[in-house]
Amino acid sequence: MRLLLTLCLAFMCLTREMGQACPTTFTTSECYFNGAATKQPSYSNPNQFFIVGGLFDVHNKGDGTQLCSDQISSAGILNVLAFFWAIDRYSAQIIDTNRISVGAVAFDNCMRPEMTLKHILSYAQCDIFIQNLPASNLVAFVGPYTNEDATRAGNIASDLKITLVSPTANALDQSLTKQNTLLRLSPSFVYDLKAIVEFLKQVKSGYVIIIYAGSDSFWKAAFDELKNQMDQSICIQYTADYNSIAMNDLLSALSLRKKAKYIVPLMSKSDFGDLLEAMNTSNLTNLESFNYIITSGIGKDNKFLSSFGILTTGSIVIDHEESSTDWTSFTSYLTSVQNNSTLVKYVPSRWLTSISSMLPSDWLNATSYLKHSLINTLKSVLGIIQGVDTLMRTGCASRTNYQFCDSFRNQANSREEIIYTEIKSVTIDKLEKQYSYSIFLPETESFLEIGSAIVVSSSGSLSTKFYINVMDVNRFGYKFSVPVCPIPGECCEPPTTQQPVITTSGSQSDVTPNQKSR
Repeated sequence: MRLLLTLCLAFMCLTREMGQACPTTFTTSECYFNGAATKQPSYSNPNQFFIVGGLFDVHNKGDGTQLCSDQISSAGILNVLAFFWAIDRYSAQIIDTNRISVGAVAFDNCMRPEMTLKHILSYAQCDIFIQNLPASNLVAFVGPYTNEDATRAGNIASDLKITLVSPTANALDQSLTKQNTLLRLSPSFVYDLKAIVEFLKQVKSGYVIIIYAGSDSFWKAAFDELKNQMDQSICIQYTADYNSIAMNDLLSALSLRKKAKYIVPLMSKSDFGDLLEAMNTSNLTNLESFNYIITSGIGKDNKFLSSFGILTTGSIVIDHEESSTDWTSFTSYLTSVQNNSTLVKYVPSRWLTSISSMLPSDWLNATSYLKHSLINTLKSVLGIIQGVDTLMRTGCASRTNYQFCDSFRNQANSREEIIYTEIKSVTIDKLEKQYSYSIFLPETESFLEIGSAIVVSSSGSLSTKFYINVMDVNRFGYKFSVPVCPIPGECCEPPTTQQPVITTSGSQSDVTPNQKSR
């Protein structure tokens, strides 16, 4: 009898894996997927609840023997906490909870894009089934968070008519023609690049060096776009593909061009850190004269910049601004969680390892990326709940008021044409077509704001309004003095032809080139 029961259970699980139609109940719990964090809806009637999904990188990627590492990502777990906190808060504020409830499911993708795809597809096709949370009631996912993940997941979500709201994806592609149901809350990186060009114009740079990670499609596209946007008054004096040049050759080339003054590193924080570390340990003595123009890809990260000492003291940080009226309330909640993790609801205890050590000691000086992702996670959940609430208040095809009715669940096109459109209308469409950036200088334990810029999108082109005080000689002039010709003949007029001075050793003296006035 026990063998027969075992075979029956195995057959039930196998039919789930083969993608059979989703049943409403199981007679056993063995087939339920329990690898996610979940919030159960208050009502069981399918017309009385909807589900918000989340796609997070809670654990780091594992090695060859395991998919997921035991190490927790601080950004990943904090975004999960933001997700569930926002579900509770905005459901109570917006939804008519006497008639409708909100359930939630958060998957851990362990920084593997293939796991993101698996979770989206398997949940949609009922290859995994979560107790009391049928995929037919899913309205949207919050996430994914990386560009690679968002691009891949956006393709399959578009085919499945599932809405994704990514808090942090910022790839340059504005059309997203293959990701028809992907919404993004962060500005495209083209806005950062426009702000860089305008900064260089303001400080009358004349020259700039660009180092980019050519093996990464995102940074390669950013490099090509920055070249296209560069103002005619500024010469790109030197470029290097960080992934294809030997480090010694790169450092030697930079040391010859120290007078160019400004370097734009288009690469990940880890690559940029490796470059700075190589400079720190190099025998070359003139690599500390550069000013790095750092974008929102790295943003304000005082611990990171200060760890490289004098190399980064002249850095410029151009970072877009994010705000939320609920930020103070949310960070207060995180502080309470830090002191007592038992206050966390819905999240498995195995995900909360070392949560007490993951919060910044001062939120004012928290890294930009962490703050941006958390604020936009809150905004993503808010937009989804607002959109579905508005949709339900308009009534179903039968004009039944305020229900998550059959037409929202059972027609694939409604997921895109109805649910996606309504969520888009309260998230993306209501955002202004402009983004504010602040210009910062890193100080000992904080950042000094020295100016701001507003980048505006109109009819497919970008324009910039710049407000900046970097030319104040008494305060900032010593940091932003106008560069001089890096190497004669490159961006500058060639050296004046003159007879070399012959010394007794037979060597030639240095020739002073004419400088091109600007």
